[in-house]
Formats: sequence, C-alpha cells, structure tokens
Amino acid sequence: MKDTSLRLGTPVFLVLMGLVVCLLWGIWENRKLADKYIADTAKLYVDQINRDMSQINSELIYLLDSDSNIKEIPDQITSTDAQYYEMEQTLRERNRVLKIRYHEVQTFFVYGQKANVLITDSGTMFTESKGMTTLNQMLMSYLQIMTSRDSISTQWTVITFGDDDYIVGWYAKNKKVIGCVINLNLIFRTIRAKTEEYDVIPFMVDARGRVMTQADTSEKYKNEIIDFSKAGKKKKNATVYSYQLGTVGKINLMVLPGGGILENVLIMQIAFVVLIAVLLIVCALEITAYYHRILVPLEKFGQKLEDLEKEQSLNEDGNNNLLELESVSGKFKELLRKIQGLKIAIYEKELAEQKAELEYTQEQIKPHFFLNCLSLIHGIADKNNEGEIVEITTVLSDYMRYIFQDSKKQRDVEEELEHIEAYIRIQKLRYGEEAFSFEATTDGDIGEWKVPSF
Repeated sequence: MKDTSLRLGTPVFLVLMGLVVCLLWGIWENRKLADKYIADTAKLYVDQINRDMSQINSELIYLLDSDSNIKEIPDQITSTDAQYYEMEQTLRERNRVLKIRYHEVQTFFVYGQKANVLITDSGTMFTESKGMTTLNQMLMSYLQIMTSRDSISTQWTVITFGDDDYIVGWYAKNKKVIGCVINLNLIFRTIRAKTEEYDVIPFMVDARGRVMTQADTSEKYKNEIIDFSKAGKKKKNATVYSYQLGTVGKINLMVLPGGGILENVLIMQIAFVVLIAVLLIVCALEITAYYHRILVPLEKFGQKLEDLEKEQSLNEDGNNNLLELESVSGKFKELLRKIQGLKIAIYEKELAEQKAELEYTQEQIKPHFFLNCLSLIHGIADKNNEGEIVEITTVLSDYMRYIFQDSKKQRDVEEELEHIEAYIRIQKLRYGEEAFSFEATTDGDIGEWKVPSF
C-alpha cells in the first residue's frame, strides 16, 4: 500500500510542479510580450513622425522656391494694405491644407522677415497686432533672430515657449521663411494614448542633453528620468526604450511595472500559481493523514495478528486468543465476500445497461424502417398516379410518426386533435366518406394547452 501510494502520489506532485513552472514561465513571457507591444507601438508612431518630417523637409523647400505668393510678400506691409488680402488668404488656406495632411503639426507658417509678418493657418500677425498668442509672439521673435541667413536645408530645433516644448522646422531664403511647429506634449500624449492602459512615461532628450517631459509628469518620475539621462541605465523595475526623432534628439519611453491589458492575464496566472501551491499543500496533508490514519493502523493490526499467532503456539490457555483471531479472520472473509458481491453486481448492472441500450437502438430502427417503407409506397403510388394510395400513405405516415414519438411527453391540444383527425381520415378511407360523420369543436385559445398523449 505504501508503494501504491508513492506510485500514485509522485506523478500528481510532478504534474502540479510542472504546471507551476509553466505558469511562472508564462508570467515572464507575458511581461516580455507586453513590453514588446509597447515598444513596437511607440516605434511605429515615431517612424511615422520621421517619415512626415522627411516629407515636410522636401515640401517646405519646394514651396518656398516655387510659390509666387510667398515671393510677393513685400518688405513693408500693414493690416490695412487691402491689395495683399488675397495673397494672405491663399497662404492661410495652403497652411490649413498642410496642417490637415500632417496631424502632428500644430501650425504651418510663412514669415516675412523684413516686414516682420507671420501668416499661419489661423490668421496673419503683424508687429502692431494685438491679442496675439504667446506662441505666435515668441515664434516671431525667434524667427527674427534665427532666419537672418539663407538655409541650406530645412532646420529643426526644440524650443520652449512658455510651459510647453515645441519642435520648430523652418527653411529660409531671401528673407522669406516657411516652416511648421510641432507640440512635443502632443506627441507625448499620443504615445500614451496608443499604449492605453499601460503605465508609461514618454520624454525627450535633445541634442544638448536637455530633458523634456509631459507637463503632468510627477516630480518622482522626473528625477528618475534625469538620472537615466545622465547614467543611461535601467531604473529599478522600469525599462526605457529610445527612438531617434529626426535630427532634434531622441524620444524615450519609460515602461513602469504595472497596468496594461495583459496585466489581468498576469494576475490570473499568479492566482493559478497560488491555487496550485495550495493544492500541493492540501495533497501533502491528505497523504500524511492517509499514512498515519490508515497505513500505520493497518500495519499495527497486521503486526498484532502475527503476535497473536505466536502467542497461540506458546500459551497453553490460548482459547481466548484463538477465538479473537478467528473472529478477525471471519470479519475479513465477510468483507471479501461483500467486495466480490459488489463487483458482480456492478458487472451485471453494466451488462443490463448495455442490453437496454441495444434494445432501445433496435426499437429506434423499427419505426424508421416502417416509415421508410411507407415513404417508398407513397413514392411508387405517386409515380403511378394512384391518388387513393398516395392519400392513405400520407395520412398513415403522419399518424404513425405521432405514435412513435415519446409517449411521456405532453402534447398541444391542437397537435392531439390533428392526430385524431388523421385516424378518422383513415377510417373514412376504409369505410367511405358517407359511413359516419365527425366534428371537433374547440375554443380558439386552447390550441397550445398541454395534455397527456391519449
């Protein structure tokens, strides 16, 4: 019995331990899968921005060299110069089209340095204009300083206007400038939206080593980001992925341990690990109880039987011991007889069930055979235009199908009446239509009531 217990218990323990190992390995793989999903999603978005920036490079140069409206911007212009309204409107519309084409761009602009006029997709700003936004004011100041020389190619820089960081791309030639402004916070928000439900912190380190993060990033994570930018190492349990953004610097994504769609899977797997651990403990306790409560008493009982047999041969007055041994032996024999009888009863029960299934199958075959024969007769009669045979086989087929249904199942009143009418129709076919009359009268609302099969 000990050997049997070991043979049964060992595979169970091995299987449960194997499940634990598989689940732990699954937790690790799911975590890697979640990180890879976040990294790939962010990379796809940054690659899209890089492609757009590359297209913007070419488009800005082409427009400045070929657009006559930009060349027509005079050296002196005010808001009252009506002759330039059409030119300004054309440039504003063109900027709107460019903004629709490139979703990351907050605004496209055309700037005349000598006239110090800024034309965006939302309006035209002059030196004397009032109510300009802080962004437009700082953009005009920046362009007035930075665009004094012609550009060889499109220039991209990261600039802070107020509380926000912006990427400004521009191309200058003959004191005329065309460019765009990308809000860096918009890129950060989009990355977080694309990795929805994951705990990620996007940030950027420009070419000068300056760290820029989203405005709502906590001070704790800002300090960790600054430490990372200096040390360039993994921070605690967080993983950082980096992606080059054009020529302005690197977009970084710090993935924190927590959140995410796959996190629910991780929790479920951890729950399974705990459950299996509990099962292992319960199995160990059950085996221990089985050993101490069953195996050990049986072993002691067998030892006592051996001791009684030895004492019987040595003890002259061994009648009591012999009676006790005979009593125990009789109980064992009775137990064996009951076990044997139980085995026979189970075997006979199984035979009876198999016999019943066979008989049931045979009974199922008979109705099908009979109905198939009726269908065959009906088909032959129909082919030979034997109308009466066709009619009686049709009615008889419906009648017999009803008969062969489960008799224990209740029927609708309407269904029961149809069965009776089929029977009456058979009798009239037998004795003639004038042999007797039949009429069934029912209330209209009882057709679906259930009744036993009559």
